Amino acid sequence: MSDSAAVRVFVVDDENYQLVCYRNALGDAEIGARFFSSAIQALKAAGKDKPALVLTDYTMPEMNGLKLARKLSEMNPAVHVIIMTGHVGEVYDKLVAGAKSMANVEVVAKPIKLKDLLARINEILE
Repeated sequence: MSDSAAVRVFVVDDENYQLVCYRNALGDAEIGARFFSSAIQALKAAGKDKPALVLTDYTMPEMNGLKLARKLSEMNPAVHVIIMTGHVGEVYDKLVAGAKSMANVEVVAKPIKLKDLLARINEILE
C-alpha cells in the first residue's frame, strides 16, 4: 500500500533501517503510507498529497522534526505530527515545549513499542 490513493500517513526518517521497520509495521497493519528519507522531500509531497498524519524523527540533517512540524502545520493546520526522538533531558524538554506551541503536534520518546505507536496512529486516523 505504500503509494496508493489511500495514503494518509507520511513517515520521515533519515535512517533507512528505521524506514524499513515502519514500512513493515504499517504495511502489516494495512495503513497506507509513504516513506521519505528527507524532510524536504516530505514537504514537497505534503503540498500535493495532504497527509492526515506525519511521523517524523527529530534529528535529521536537512531539517529537524520540530521545524518540519512547523512547516507542515503552516501548510495544513489539520495535519497531525508525531515527532519521535531518542533525546532525553533538556533537549527533550525543549522539544516538548516547542511541540506544545502547535496544535496537533506531539512528541514520543524512543524506543517506541510498535503496538503502542500503531494504536496511536489508528486513534488519530479515526
